[in-house]
Amino acid sequence: MEKMSTSIEDYLEAIVMLGGTTEQAVRSVDVARELDVSKASVNKAVATLKTRGMLDQPFYGDITLTEEGYEYGQAVLERHHLLTVFLTEILGIPAERAEDEACKMEHAISDESFENWKTYITPVTGKERAYCVLLGVFPGERHILAEGVSMRRLTYTIEPADDGRQVQAILRERLHMGRQGIRAAKFRENGIMLDDKRVFTIDRVRAGQVLSIAVGDTDDALAGSSVIATPGPLDIVFEDDDLIVLNKPAGVSTHPGPKHVDDTLGNFLMHYFQSTNQRCLLHPVQRLDWGTSGLIVFAKNAHAQDFLQKRLHTGDFCRQYLAFCQGEFSEDSGTVDAPIGCIGHTWQTAAVREGGKPARTYYWVESQSIVDKLPHLLSTNSIARVRLQLETGRTHQIRIHMSHIGHPLLGDADHGGSAELIVRPALHSAFLQVEHPVTGELMTFEAPLPSDLAALDALLA
Repeated sequence: MEKMSTSIEDYLEAIVMLGGTTEQAVRSVDVARELDVSKASVNKAVATLKTRGMLDQPFYGDITLTEEGYEYGQAVLERHHLLTVFLTEILGIPAERAEDEACKMEHAISDESFENWKTYITPVTGKERAYCVLLGVFPGERHILAEGVSMRRLTYTIEPADDGRQVQAILRERLHMGRQGIRAAKFRENGIMLDDKRVFTIDRVRAGQVLSIAVGDTDDALAGSSVIATPGPLDIVFEDDDLIVLNKPAGVSTHPGPKHVDDTLGNFLMHYFQSTNQRCLLHPVQRLDWGTSGLIVFAKNAHAQDFLQKRLHTGDFCRQYLAFCQGEFSEDSGTVDAPIGCIGHTWQTAAVREGGKPARTYYWVESQSIVDKLPHLLSTNSIARVRLQLETGRTHQIRIHMSHIGHPLLGDADHGGSAELIVRPALHSAFLQVEHPVTGELMTFEAPLPSDLAALDALLA
């Protein structure tokens, strides 16, 4: 085989640039089989390259590589270059950060995946987003903000009763800040301010002073978001600077995941934030199943998210659902108190099981009626509209509990429900009452039944 010449720094620099260890560099050199340099020299060269930050000047002269070794080195350099170009020119990641990200990505991408992806790297095709997700290692689209969009800050004017108290006490008691939010603000520029001057949490305040704390998402967090912003419909029930309440349609997942990477409510919400120039990441508070419709709340900053999540399943965060169930209820109300567990870690196997996690569901039968010509119902032809409230929040809790007492939801084939009248679980998040994370106001929202459930309700008239 004809030998080709290149310099050791070209070859090893590519390996070290990609985060390779000394051992990986030696193995890579061994692939060439006929290098005119010893392993000890290779080790020394790699160590020097790492120390100098990818080599500023040649120091080992030329070495002789086989054609295979030369092509390998060129391929490594090409891969790193293409990844860097993709991050900087298509996603708009700053060059310095793009270098670091490219190094991480290199180890996560197989040769086959890279070759497939490379053909779609041009922004003209518009497919770079899909391949980002396919590879599972790229950051999301850059969240570009117009000038003058400031970070969300909470403010409080010190009352006479708070004179002389420490900053941290005011933040916790008056602005409802948690320990994590206060800690994060400490390390931000102008994170905690008193009369526009940066202060420590142990400093004392005086009546009339204005205390403020930054709670919004940072530029780095926005640039590094892994959630893809996708245009999609949103039914906005309420929105302010700290939270947004949506009326979710059935047939849409709440959050991105392996099976739904860019077509979820979260993706649509991220696009909405970007298109309206809001400094917001996706801060989920709760979730609804793919087939469940109705009210759902998202926070707009980490403080609001932490505040709301701590109040889930309490009187300060009340959620009620409407469901259409099979069979005739003998009681107008009741409580299902039965543990829910899975086999292994697979949620599809969730069911009432001894040793499962505690789960409690309250229900009230609002109306029920006999409906003719429903041969596939398990027990009787009776259908009931039931209002439910959760004390706990296990996966598929309502569906599992109602099936457990012999009243599966219509359309819930996974738990014994009939698909005769509806092809998705007949479940709707109809009522939401939540304490606002900043004002403390108890806010109430209601969502009417969507058309498919309204049709079921009409059968009960």
